[in-house]
Amino acid sequence: MNKIILSGVVARDAQTSFTPSKMQVTKFSLRTTKNYNNKQYHQYHNITCWSALAQRYAELKAGQVINILGEIQNRKWKDKDGIDRYITEIIAYEIENPLTPNIHTQNHAFEEEDAFL
Repeated sequence: MNKIILSGVVARDAQTSFTPSKMQVTKFSLRTTKNYNNKQYHQYHNITCWSALAQRYAELKAGQVINILGEIQNRKWKDKDGIDRYITEIIAYEIENPLTPNIHTQNHAFEEEDAFL
């Protein structure tokens, strides 16, 4: 099973683009915080949303608190210089804004071929 739940603060405003097949994709960064021995430790996660979820959350701004349900995806590609690059990202299936009641959207409708663009 590949399932992750994250609660955190949007660290970078959402950026939206479209695949060649015209599917909307929205990406942003989420900061999570862990408290340990009276210190705070932050981690940053790359979040990707597809289709209706991408459209609904295209206007996320840094500082907003959200919860995400999704899966971890690792991918590899070659950059323009032919160097292998790697990224780990969270593909969001559900996003909830706990400060705004009744905002809850699910997204399971993205094409596998578009997931690697």
